Amino acid sequence: MKSAKRSTIWPIIKSSKILRSLNLLIALLVVLIIVSVSIQLSFRSKYQMNQEEVLKNEQAYQNLQIIAQSNVQAFAEDDVFLKKSFADYEEVVPFIAFLESLFSVIDPKAEIIIKSKEEQIFIDHFADYTVQMDIKGAESILYKAFDELENSRFIMNLMNFEMGYKPIGDEGTNLLDRVEFTIRLFLK
Repeated sequence: MKSAKRSTIWPIIKSSKILRSLNLLIALLVVLIIVSVSIQLSFRSKYQMNQEEVLKNEQAYQNLQIIAQSNVQAFAEDDVFLKKSFADYEEVVPFIAFLESLFSVIDPKAEIIIKSKEEQIFIDHFADYTVQMDIKGAESILYKAFDELENSRFIMNLMNFEMGYKPIGDEGTNLLDRVEFTIRLFLK
């Protein structure tokens, strides 16, 4: 019976241009519906994967916040940067006077020279100072000067430390004669 209906409907569709166009539009509509449903399912699966990734990232972010807060608390307890600060650019030259006040007690002729050039200071935000001095048995004063330097409010680093010794004589002991080092002052 179905084949009889099909055989009677198909010649009617073939003969009518409107029915052929309508049949073609229905077929295109069915194809468009299938394509849109498959695209929607694809987007939905991608959306779910993105949501899962977002949730993982949110959890990782919360974990990082917890770690950062614990590090900040540990850092605050350590209290290093609460006592120290970066120097202003205007303090580059007066820092030499500070160094002279520390080391002139040991050697009034100590040489304190800024190694850094002005453009390097602006780019790198640090200034290097070379200190050259004769010690001649004033080691304890040198150690006190280093303690004062360490306890100053500036963030700095001691680098390129060189010591020269002078032999005393038959006893085989040596005396600290000369010291040369570089101090790096970090700037804002």
